[in-house]
Amino acid sequence: MTFLYSPRSLKRNRLLKKISLVCLVLSLGVLFYLAKNGPDNELRSTSFSSSSSSIQHQRYHLHEQENNKPYLKNQQGQQDEQFDIDVTVPRHAILDSLRKAKESRLSRINQQNNADEQRPLAKIDQPIQHHQQQSPPASQAIAESKNQTTVLEDKVYKSSRDDLYLPHGDGKDPEEKYIGFYPHSGFHNQRIALVNALMLAERLNRTLLMPPVMLGSPIHWRKHDSLDSYHRRTSKASLDHCRNYLESPPPPPPSTTNDTSSISEQCRQSFRYTSLRWDRLFDLDKIKQRVRIRYRDDYERAYLERNYDISRSDIYYVKDNLLYDYRIVETNRLSNKNPVTVGKYQRIIAMDELEARQERMISFGSLFGNGRVIVNDQMPTLDYFNRQLTFQRKALPGLFDEMDRMLGILGGPLSYISIHARVGDSIFERYAPEVMEKLWSDLQMYMPLLENGKNENKVGGQQEQQQKCYQVQPQSTSGDGSSMILGPAVDWDRQLVLGNRPLVMFMATDTPQPREHELFKNIYDTFPCVVTLNDLFDFAESPLATMVNPEDGVNYGKFLIPFLDGLMASRAQSFSGSMWSTFSKYIQFLHHVYMTSD
Repeated sequence: MTFLYSPRSLKRNRLLKKISLVCLVLSLGVLFYLAKNGPDNELRSTSFSSSSSSIQHQRYHLHEQENNKPYLKNQQGQQDEQFDIDVTVPRHAILDSLRKAKESRLSRINQQNNADEQRPLAKIDQPIQHHQQQSPPASQAIAESKNQTTVLEDKVYKSSRDDLYLPHGDGKDPEEKYIGFYPHSGFHNQRIALVNALMLAERLNRTLLMPPVMLGSPIHWRKHDSLDSYHRRTSKASLDHCRNYLESPPPPPPSTTNDTSSISEQCRQSFRYTSLRWDRLFDLDKIKQRVRIRYRDDYERAYLERNYDISRSDIYYVKDNLLYDYRIVETNRLSNKNPVTVGKYQRIIAMDELEARQERMISFGSLFGNGRVIVNDQMPTLDYFNRQLTFQRKALPGLFDEMDRMLGILGGPLSYISIHARVGDSIFERYAPEVMEKLWSDLQMYMPLLENGKNENKVGGQQEQQQKCYQVQPQSTSGDGSSMILGPAVDWDRQLVLGNRPLVMFMATDTPQPREHELFKNIYDTFPCVVTLNDLFDFAESPLATMVNPEDGVNYGKFLIPFLDGLMASRAQSFSGSMWSTFSKYIQFLHHVYMTSD
């Protein structure tokens, strides 16, 4: 800037100073605009440097963040509702990110074009007309196009039985109105969003367009439009050729080539997740008789118009710019003696505002979050839908058969205690010492029981001691050799461990080698019988190995292993979970339902 202030007339110096200040302000404004309004979905898919990568992970790895976050104390010493992780992308990375995003987008387009060239064209009923021939009238061309075009949809596992208890008609009646939303994050957060959507659909007297549940790689939260775009990009509608690799793996490439595999990256990515209708996991018959439900199996924009005659102009969008953007509250609960406040959300949408909308569809972004939707009779309504969305044998017989087999080894339901130790991913890995410290404090109630039986429980070596943990003992079998139900593990009135064996603890955890984890050392050293899924379960020999989505060929049984872990923990006499985890909360709820059911 030296040349700007060389000896010149005072008037010129002032003019140059003003020009330089204006340029500086404009430059800062452009940088701020790019940082605030850059293409959200592309920035998230771009790989930054190693330092930026960790920042992105913290910012966007938000599945199960509803209870992932450590509590903070406010000025009055009370606990805030949540601690939100919000790491801003560094400014110096913005322009480089945009450049990489453009390169990544072009690369994806090229890959898609290559895949389209390798894939045979779909058969059509009529031959394609040459450009030299006279074009038919517009109406005739549209009709012929509808007859000729094969409609491709996402590969969602559906069944003809799903149509039971659906509303009458084909869903195209102009008087039938809908709500929809975009799911994201892991399974349990998708379930929370579905509960909120059901409450909202019932209250607004609209039909819920229920999206499928995605198992496997989670979809992290994004803004409304970015989440819509991401769902459309992850569709498997055009990936029929990928399932061939799952059914019959290709031979290894010749040694003369440099290719390590003939499977495209797009196919590899598609093997990491699969989509099912919620009916594959839960029995929804009672819910469908209470709330009108239809299915939205594909996120392409033409799907709504094709199946329900809903045009884009007839959709009212409720868009979110933050994970906890809006909460929807019954209007009369905003002005009573104890009004509902905004809480951890940014704004409140009154229920009567939505009720007054005349559009055929109201489209929400995220509906995830406890307290997202507040209606009259909140607790009974919430409890009803939560109880309906619990795992049941009717929907998942194979999963329950495997659970019964493992329960037989342990001595039956209630014959052990259980914990859920989540330390393997997301914020739980970062705060693993704090999570385990809290869990260890919860386990102190068992110490008197261990003191009373420590002489008996510590007899023998590790292998002999481990053998005593299981039901398979001569004194624990019936006359015909079948396993007996041992009954409760603990008599709390007498402070005794029952079952003629040490106190058995089943530990559900997301770490692959729990015995080698340093934070579990206290548990293994203190409790004589710690059993995990690794000790009881063989995936290849289980019914889960045969659970395949017939639409895309992906085995979804492997994604049910955590559910099996949680079911085993929920059948214990008592359960302790990891703080902040929605999975722990769900296990706790399953345990409560099991203990209070007939």
